[in-house]
Amino acid sequence: MCWKDPTAALADQLRGGGEVSEVSLVVDYRDARFAAVGGAEAFALEAPKDAKKVRYFVLPPAPPPSKLLGQKVGEFKFQPAAGADVTRESLAGKVVVLAFFSDDARHKPHLQAIDALAKKLSGREKLVVYGVCADAGATPERLKKLGEEWQVTVPLLRDGEKAGGETFGITQVPALVVLDGEATMHVFDVFDPTTIAEQLPPAIERLLKGENLAGDLLKQVQVEHDSYEQQLATAAAAKSSTVVPVPAAVTAERTEPRKLQLERRWAATLAAPGNFCVAEKAGGGAQLFVCEGFRTVVELSNTGEVVARHELVLPEKAAISNLLTAEGAQGKRFFAASAHLAPQAFVFDAAWKPIAAYPPADEKHEGVRDIALADLGGDGTPELYVGFWSLLGVHAVNLEGKQLWTNRTVPTALALAVTPKNDIGLRELLAVGDRGQVVRLHQFGDADKPIELPGRAQYSLITGRFQGERPTTYCGLAYQADGRMTAVALEKELKEAWSFPLAPGAYENQIEPITSGHLLGDATGYWVLAGPDGAVCVISDDGAFVDVFNYGERLSGITVATLDKEPLLIVSAGKKVEAWRVTLPKEEKKKQ
Repeated sequence: MCWKDPTAALADQLRGGGEVSEVSLVVDYRDARFAAVGGAEAFALEAPKDAKKVRYFVLPPAPPPSKLLGQKVGEFKFQPAAGADVTRESLAGKVVVLAFFSDDARHKPHLQAIDALAKKLSGREKLVVYGVCADAGATPERLKKLGEEWQVTVPLLRDGEKAGGETFGITQVPALVVLDGEATMHVFDVFDPTTIAEQLPPAIERLLKGENLAGDLLKQVQVEHDSYEQQLATAAAAKSSTVVPVPAAVTAERTEPRKLQLERRWAATLAAPGNFCVAEKAGGGAQLFVCEGFRTVVELSNTGEVVARHELVLPEKAAISNLLTAEGAQGKRFFAASAHLAPQAFVFDAAWKPIAAYPPADEKHEGVRDIALADLGGDGTPELYVGFWSLLGVHAVNLEGKQLWTNRTVPTALALAVTPKNDIGLRELLAVGDRGQVVRLHQFGDADKPIELPGRAQYSLITGRFQGERPTTYCGLAYQADGRMTAVALEKELKEAWSFPLAPGAYENQIEPITSGHLLGDATGYWVLAGPDGAVCVISDDGAFVDVFNYGERLSGITVATLDKEPLLIVSAGKKVEAWRVTLPKEEKKKQ
């Protein structure tokens, strides 16, 4: 009996069709069944003895780029196209830049970047720069020809004894290594040829001065590790290895403020009012918009009358709960809207007609976590910034819905906030990651080094709507180990200024619980917090003044707006929107 492997027949057919670049096989099992298994216990996961039970995952810090960082490397020997071998001993007393590459056209820009760097730093006695070809079979003749073809004059060496992998721990090329005069490794990187000319010279200058570059980096690695351990302890709920449940919020009975006085200016009745959007006008005054349900936006007048009701044109199952606005050139107004973990964010013109949606409806992802609408570059045209839940990071999109850039420095972007203008009129975007770190993103998508907020599991952040520079610029919410939330106010440089704990419980709707403004009409800025229990907390920007009162209802929206030259606290709850004039009696002012 002769049996022929069916895959052999398939191979014969493929050979007859010319060159094959990619093959995939699909097997269709009809009426397939799994063998019988036990009950739920068969799927139980047995945790290792040394495992930590946590309420949420904490990503570990990135390891140092090489285990050899800060250590003296072993013996090595490279062969030049002509002349004596280059060894560890022959390089003693010099700062050494080794750019490992392969005889591959894709590595040409990397070697040319190193060549330009060598020319820029020429004249420094104690600095040598080499290109090291990782192809063990490269001949001296090939090295010479390669230098001519790629138009580089930096000396080229052959790694005939595979020292790149065995001595330097290199697993892929191109790679960059920098050693000091004692052969201690200070830089190990898979370098970008477009940025090397800017990033490497400062490091080399420090090494030439005898500074311990690797020591500073390893200290930072230790700081990040200590921060990780602290966050891990928080995630493990401190003394308990069981999950700490977040209690249901209990709405507190209505109370009056202890220091402030409230006077109701007007009230409006809507079907389901939610979050607000205040569109401030360049010449003073503002327009007030409020979500009504999940597909309608209502504009209210300065006295609470309904000016217009905009039924938004959205996909059938789409919903919105938070609104943003920005002004473009010549006062052209735009709006953006989305909802927590919604599939898309939307951009509208001044008449609430849709002009863009992002991401495309057919793109699969875990949901939009937050959005921002701002003109970072100061060119008069705002862009939409979308922060995703899980892996996709932050995307920048123009007003036509075209993606401009993406950045995954924080793979999960829990919150986005736009900075005030700097000295040259530009803004930046702050993205809060799921480890509580804050990353500053610039107009073209490049990111600064993440900023850690020690001991804080930060998950939201907003920018204060204050005139001029104030003691605090940002405020957000952070989880405590017991599941409660704390409001954390930050200075301009993202250093914590003060914190304020909120009542236990989780929000039962998609309220944006932090707002800000000049609530009392003077220079002082105030943060206003909506608690999950219906409390309203008013805190001055320096944290010195605090007053709390209970609204008596579950809040669904809160904002501060100046309407008809009068600052108002505006609250939505139930089916009402109410505007309140807030004042501080003279006797209380004297105490401040």
